[in-house]
Amino acid sequence: MNCFLILDVNLNIQKDYELLMAIVMSAQTTDKRVNEVNRVLFNRYKSIYDIANADIKDIEKIIKPIGTYKKKRKKYNLLKENC
Repeated sequence: MNCFLILDVNLNIQKDYELLMAIVMSAQTTDKRVNEVNRVLFNRYKSIYDIANADIKDIEKIIKPIGTYKKKRKKYNLLKENC
């Protein structure tokens, strides 16, 4: 029995944590917009640890185009607590 789901999504992801973050950001917006934001985010921060240790104001500035960014920003605080 295969324990992995095969998802057909329009999100551009390279690493497992990128999928997690894209899913969090995708609420109330389009995959296209998430891909645009992720391109900037993942070019600036090369690992989940870099993101977890980033200045929250910089993260806000990057994810602002996807809407409800202040709520989504709070999810990044969980990274700081768990990385």
